[in-house]
Amino acid sequence: MKGDIGRCMAKCLTCQQVKAEHRFPAGKLHSLPILVWKWEDISMNFVVDLPRSKGGHDAIWVIVDRLTKSAHFLPIHTTWSGDKLVQVYLDEIVRLHGGRFQLQKLHRDAAGEERDDGLDGLSG
Repeated sequence: MKGDIGRCMAKCLTCQQVKAEHRFPAGKLHSLPILVWKWEDISMNFVVDLPRSKGGHDAIWVIVDRLTKSAHFLPIHTTWSGDKLVQVYLDEIVRLHGGRFQLQKLHRDAAGEERDDGLDGLSG
């Protein structure tokens, strides 16, 4: 009987085109936590390789609040360091919306160990 099924499957065009998944089904989906405060949870994206503007900016930093879906588009330079981006974030986003967060910066050395540097001096 197994051979008959194999021969039937080999001749069937639909059976050849449809491939079954050979792995375990995905687990249960977990919903994201319900947000309470605006600008507490954000998403960031960088749009790079743009032509230079009059101010010399060649990238756009897109920052979106997940709760309200409002966005800020900040012109930046691709050569700016992380410290400069933090300063721009503080000057533009925290100045307008306040900040209910603790600023931290993680450094990873050559050995792969993380070192935590607080950025309290940047917050004003």
